[in-house]
Amino acid sequence: MIRRLASGLCLAAGLGLAALTALFGYIWAERASLTYNAQGRFLGGEVVYNEQATPVYAVMTLVCALLVFLFVALGRWLGRKKRISDG
Repeated sequence: MIRRLASGLCLAAGLGLAALTALFGYIWAERASLTYNAQGRFLGGEVVYNEQATPVYAVMTLVCALLVFLFVALGRWLGRKKRISDG
């Protein structure tokens, strides 16, 4: 019973992290496609984006993707059924 609950929680956490991975990946792709000036800034109206944030979003995307893999693998491992040996 507890293993099943832990399995469901791990899979839910993996799903939430997958959404964060998609969000960080989208931001990373959007920021990477901007045209920056010589100082590494993009001036978009009232908002100024720095080019230095692009690798940070890339790392956050990769870390979240790794955590998704780990949580889903843990959830599946906890949710597997034990086989009774034929003794």
